[in-house]
Amino acid sequence: MLADQPFEKWRRESKIAGLASDRTRRIDAPEQAHPHGRYQTLREALAAFDATRAEVVRWVQNCDVDLRCLMTSHMLIEGPVTCSEMLIMIAAHPARHALQIAEIRAHFAKLSPGDRVRVAEDFFWAAGASGTISAPPEAVVAISGSWDENLTRQEKGALGTNTVYWVWFDEPQFDADGDGPYKGGQIWASALTRLTPKVH
Repeated sequence: MLADQPFEKWRRESKIAGLASDRTRRIDAPEQAHPHGRYQTLREALAAFDATRAEVVRWVQNCDVDLRCLMTSHMLIEGPVTCSEMLIMIAAHPARHALQIAEIRAHFAKLSPGDRVRVAEDFFWAAGASGTISAPPEAVVAISGSWDENLTRQEKGALGTNTVYWVWFDEPQFDADGDGPYKGGQIWASALTRLTPKVH
């Protein structure tokens, strides 16, 4: 439907974008939007997504009218919506899922006491060392302060803020200044890779 004048509700456009990106607020998809096994593989689903995206991009590039004059409907919004608002939702929907995927990855990437890990080869100390995740020693906590769940803490420094774990090394390590050797130390989470458990 083409309106004579742009249907401008800037506040609603901002609200749609804000709600879509807010992962603290649950949004239940309507029944019509639930997956129904249309795609048998991830490759098929990705190809369909890319094809649909390309079609939307072409439509926007070829559209020669004000998108706020083009009216349509949406199953989650009462009353008419503009095509400008629909495009915000189209962009925000996969972006929201991307955030969801990142949250899931972060959850499963979280290390636990007893996990075997290796330090990245390019880390500024204990490079390439292997060891075991552990609660920090009491002497360390007395200096650094409490750790989250007695497992991690946020370390602020010249290189930014980083989540760190305590690792007991298999072999004592020297720090970047050559001091040591140390039996254990604080290592950034981003520099740790979980080692696959040995199969006996």
